[in-house]
Amino acid sequence: QKVASKLGFDWEGVEGAIDKLEEEIAELKELIPQKGETLSTAQRHELEKEMGDCLFGLVNVARKLNLDAEMAALTCVHKFKSRFGYIEAQLAAAGKRVEDSDITEMDALWEAAKQHER
Repeated sequence: QKVASKLGFDWEGVEGAIDKLEEEIAELKELIPQKGETLSTAQRHELEKEMGDCLFGLVNVARKLNLDAEMAALTCVHKFKSRFGYIEAQLAAAGKRVEDSDITEMDALWEAAKQHER
């Protein structure tokens, strides 16, 4: 992206990059299967291509904002692991396993993990 930008192939501001990202997300949404629908190999390939376009677009937005997209992703993974670890620990303290819980309980614990971080 940096090389293309230096050659003039770039959005003027972050807004253009965000618009393109939103366009790519819309294209991705069109390919997401309905509940119970199985994907063919060709459909899976198309979905992967659109997912790649979304990731590329998101990295482009980060670049336009002078952010390190890789660092942002690593920070997110760390945050997720920490919060999910909190969920597991809280459930274990209650004598439960994640498999014994449901999304409502885990979501409440997720919100508690966010409060715990602060």
